[in-house]
Amino acid sequence: ETMEREVEFFGAALKIRQEFGEEIGNGGQVWDSAIFLLKYLENMDEFPMGHWKGKKVLELSAGTGLVSIGVGHLGAARVVATDLPPLLPLIENNAYTLNNIPKSRLVAQELRWGNQQQIDQIQKEHGPFDYILISDVIAKIYEPYYDALIATIDSLCAADSTKVILSAEIRNSEDTIVFFRKVKETGRLTFSIIPEDKVEEMYRAPELGLFEIRRVAASS
Repeated sequence: ETMEREVEFFGAALKIRQEFGEEIGNGGQVWDSAIFLLKYLENMDEFPMGHWKGKKVLELSAGTGLVSIGVGHLGAARVVATDLPPLLPLIENNAYTLNNIPKSRLVAQELRWGNQQQIDQIQKEHGPFDYILISDVIAKIYEPYYDALIATIDSLCAADSTKVILSAEIRNSEDTIVFFRKVKETGRLTFSIIPEDKVEEMYRAPELGLFEIRRVAASS
């Protein structure tokens, strides 16, 4: 089963096909946290005109590819939208066919959390990355995979300058606490909360949160 929806981004409509079914899982639909992240990227104080030119961006668990497509429209040099194999054709269709993103700019690639071989390959081919974008990965069903996810984030933050922006729908505060406790326990990553007023008011909701994760600065 498929369904198309449009998401407004800088006044233009991004067309996104959603797919529903057992094989595609939760990733085939547009979630609120992905829209929340996209709307944060509209903040011109945080990301001035031309900010994304020349930037290399990786989206983890890209799902429909919505956020990657948005960044592609902003002119990033290279966007790598990663997810599991059943979702890659959906990302490609949404990017190339529905939104005319050039293949030279955006690529969809398999990346399983914790798969160091895939991480190394992506870093070698496309990195190092200026931004890692992630949405909707904090939930009870993902808790058994938090260690693998955090190890992936840790590996992808190859440069001290890499910024990770994570958007979450906080369904249960305990899940969020567990996740960020594990982030801090690495000793190599730290996080901060991005104030909700960085997103236009009509898109805010009490359960939606934005976080930045960065490499801990080496002590001199």
